[in-house]
Amino acid sequence: MHFQALKELLDSLSTTPRAALYRSGRTVYLVSAPQKPQLEGWSYCGEVWTDARGRAVAALPPFAHNHRAGFHYELTPVGTECAARVVEEIENGRFAVETDEPHVKVAWRVTPLRETSDSQHE
Repeated sequence: MHFQALKELLDSLSTTPRAALYRSGRTVYLVSAPQKPQLEGWSYCGEVWTDARGRAVAALPPFAHNHRAGFHYELTPVGTECAARVVEEIENGRFAVETDEPHVKVAWRVTPLRETSDSQHE
């Protein structure tokens, strides 16, 4: 399915946007909106393939920015039982992952953490 067809389908699902598609070059990003924006953060998700050393760099959408409270990372290796972990946290819109095996597809989701009143005063 082409990018424009995906975008039109997503737009037709609801009058209140819950997610949006963005394209930057050959990469398509799905950004999901929370149902309660005042309580939950946005999520950015995508997929990367690790190299021969089991490492990959995931890029966030160009409009994503750092959050003072940090991020929650979810990594899921696809088609294998190996482990995946974040080895470099988000900096300049990118983060690095590593798997126990080489050439593994890793699905990822990054969600900004909510800032609490305690975290704002530290």
